[in-house]
Amino acid sequence: MEQAGNGKGTMGVILMLDDALVAQACREASDMGVVEPANVNCPGQIVISGEKAAVAKALERAKALGAKRAMELPVSGPFHSSLMKPAADGLREALTHVQFQKPTLAYYSDTESVKMDDPMVIRESLVRQLVSPVQWTATVRAMVADGVDSFVEVGPGKVLAGLIKKIHPGAVVGPAGDASSILEWR
Repeated sequence: MEQAGNGKGTMGVILMLDDALVAQACREASDMGVVEPANVNCPGQIVISGEKAAVAKALERAKALGAKRAMELPVSGPFHSSLMKPAADGLREALTHVQFQKPTLAYYSDTESVKMDDPMVIRESLVRQLVSPVQWTATVRAMVADGVDSFVEVGPGKVLAGLIKKIHPGAVVGPAGDASSILEWR
């Protein structure tokens, strides 16, 4: 992924601007290079990704279109954009050596926002994730529609937990930890 980004890309966050206007800001900045919506994180928060000059122009356009805030993020590359195609090709090749099986727990693709159980479809979904926008809002809503009401963020931060609460305020979001603490929490 680092090689694919080649130091020329970045990401930016746009707050409180309609999805269609974010897409418009990206189109209006595309004369400067690649810039695309990359993460639909929660209502009112979309991340864009692409070449540095194009992202900078799209952030300015977003402000002009009425965004409450638009700023560059401190990231090392243009993740979830078409600029990650070389990384996706490498991941596709690496995954040919991995045996996938039908999952025993529900697996949701965060680019297609649907539950998947076909191992080959999941494999391709993982590759597409590198070059496609993460549809986090739609994915959480799909899980909630399927009856999921409790979420645990596994990792060092609480970013996803906060986004889930913005998407579905009634969701129960618990602490990460070992399995026994999760069972006690629930």
